[in-house]
Formats: sequence, C-alpha cells, structure tokens
Amino acid sequence: PMVCPARSAWDLHKVWPKSELHWVDDAGHSSKQIGIIHELINATDKFRDL
Repeated sequence: PMVCPARSAWDLHKVWPKSELHWVDDAGHSSKQIGIIHELINATDKFRDL
C-alpha cells in the first residue's frame, strides 16, 4: 500500500486555500529524485521571492 495515497493529497488540496498540488512523474517520496528536487527548488524559490 502507498504511504500517502494521491487521494489524500487531493482532498487536502481542495480544502487548503491557495494551495498548489503538483503531480511529479516517476517520483516517490525521496528528496533525491530529480523530479522532486525540481519541485522543491521551485517551491523554495517562491518563498524566497515573497
């Protein structure tokens, strides 16, 4: 079974105002995967620019 089903992420996203949900192809929960690294950098860049 999945640790964090996509449905749980979707349900949280729907009730969290201004949230963003990004599906990352070919990635899991490791911060060492290329797709996850890319999204983490994008997210931290948004905080930097606030």
